[in-house]
Amino acid sequence: MAIGMNTTWRWMLGQAKEGKSGQQYTKFWENTLYWLSGSEQTKEFRISVQQKRYLPEDEVRFRIIVHNENLKKMPPQVTLTDPLSRQAQLENLTKVQDGWLGRFTPKTTGKYELKARLRTAGSAGGAGLKGTLLLEDSKQVAVVSDSNTEDYDLRVNDALMKEIAGATNGTVSTMENFSINAMKDSIGKNIRPVIKKQISLSLFPGFYFVIFLLLIIEWVIRRLKGLL
Repeated sequence: MAIGMNTTWRWMLGQAKEGKSGQQYTKFWENTLYWLSGSEQTKEFRISVQQKRYLPEDEVRFRIIVHNENLKKMPPQVTLTDPLSRQAQLENLTKVQDGWLGRFTPKTTGKYELKARLRTAGSAGGAGLKGTLLLEDSKQVAVVSDSNTEDYDLRVNDALMKEIAGATNGTVSTMENFSINAMKDSIGKNIRPVIKKQISLSLFPGFYFVIFLLLIIEWVIRRLKGLL
């Protein structure tokens, strides 16, 4: 967010001059701070999907999370858009403590979009959606033909890890065979004593002679160049 001015308090003074309370100015900054500090987890109404990619015929489960207690009394309207842009309304929602649970089963690969809306009771709107729109959120789900190793194979490559450990004189440990004592022993074997020597240059008479010689050379150069 960027505002191309150095102050905004004059907005409120202008309203006060006209006898207004300046409520719009206060509300503007309240909404601005709420929007700038908001995150996915703090939204009053949002859709949450368990994972991002599915295979055809996998059951996709989603959760509609509602933080406002008053809004929990209103059942949401959920529409699903398939890769061919065909829309269908999902009715199989289950009420839970923090909102609603739903599911659908994709038949083909592609991108599916879930869109949930909360509307007031009424007859306004079209396409089967009634009432005034209060809140809405959407989430996309990717359905792929098969699971490739880049996305789904999260197993450790034991052979590669052992090869790296052998080349670096190290050891390989996993959660199954991990031992803190073995780690201490391994670290202790690789510790080498460090010998630190400190030599004072002031103990060497030639050191002062070199410093004096450099000062004489600098004085001669400056004298020849007319700097002195």
